[in-house]
Amino acid sequence: MKMDSDEESEQQIYEGHYVHYKFSPAYLDITERWFIRRQYHTNCRFMNTCWLLEMIFQLKPEAENVSCSIKLYRSDSMNDPVRATVWVSFYEVDARSPFISQDFRKKQIFSGEKLEGCIAEIVPEEKSITHEELVVRVSIYIRCSHPEYQNNDVATIVGTKKSERKGVRSKM
Repeated sequence: MKMDSDEESEQQIYEGHYVHYKFSPAYLDITERWFIRRQYHTNCRFMNTCWLLEMIFQLKPEAENVSCSIKLYRSDSMNDPVRATVWVSFYEVDARSPFISQDFRKKQIFSGEKLEGCIAEIVPEEKSITHEELVVRVSIYIRCSHPEYQNNDVATIVGTKKSERKGVRSKM
């Protein structure tokens, strides 16, 4: 199936890796099932991990809604566990805030394991949205893949300069 891809970006921070996807599901209002698959490699000098994101959108005509299942597979051969989080948000095209957002987390994910989640209905009852109006944003966060931070309680500060992070710690 075609994917109307708007954006894909990645970001390495001092305690892990982010990858962000933004897209509109093509033909969702005329197709019963639509899926997306994306591979991601951390390309990390400490611990190279490989991931496969699968999202399946299922049209539910009886409910006039769409469900979304999410699977994040870890496919590398490294023996060390990492933490994984997937945030999924659904927006109308021009909206700044999502009408639904959910995260799925796993504290330890080893090679060959997966993180799974499902959102039963992505469109609130009061909304009627076509595929042209729907924007999906997915952020994947892989944490503790840098050995020097695995045993430290370091705060995650996204969007700040490294010099601003000095001395910042939090108990997690």
